Amino acid sequence: MDLNLNDFIKKINQFYLASFIIVILLCYFIWQLFLFVGFLTSYNKPPEFLIRAENYQAQVPPRAKLPDLASYNLFGVYKKKVKKKIKVSDLDVTVTGIFANSDSKLGSVALTADGQTRLYIVGSKIKNMAVIEEILDDKIIINIDGEKEYLPYNKKNLEFNENNSNKANFPPRVFQGR
Repeated sequence: MDLNLNDFIKKINQFYLASFIIVILLCYFIWQLFLFVGFLTSYNKPPEFLIRAENYQAQVPPRAKLPDLASYNLFGVYKKKVKKKIKVSDLDVTVTGIFANSDSKLGSVALTADGQTRLYIVGSKIKNMAVIEEILDDKIIINIDGEKEYLPYNKKNLEFNENNSNKANFPPRVFQGR
């Protein structure tokens, strides 16, 4: 008897390889059989995704009756703005003219203080003590040390002058306070 070691190792390796392949195929068939039996036994049960979906459904409140709709505030809650009364300022300035804008933050105003007339915009300081906050058609709202006051604009004392010398210049009308 001639024992060849290489032949013996080849036969052992083939045996183990064939055994491994058979075990893997056997596990696969058992798994498929398990799935098939599970399918047959769950024939009358709803699918699992439906069971999970039922757990996540939102609770729907009962329908509201017509008188109850008013209490739901469908369009928000109305809050009436309470306007604080603002007092007339004691500041020694005269409003000479207002160039109002639809946005009260973009207008400008001509004020006469200490004999000088200057043009002011929102945020400007008057006499280093008052800051202009809003420029409206009929008054100027200012802030003096955190208190809001207003400078009235007396439109009754306006004098209308036409600039007859040059009608091409803009503005053709000039308003001057008395």
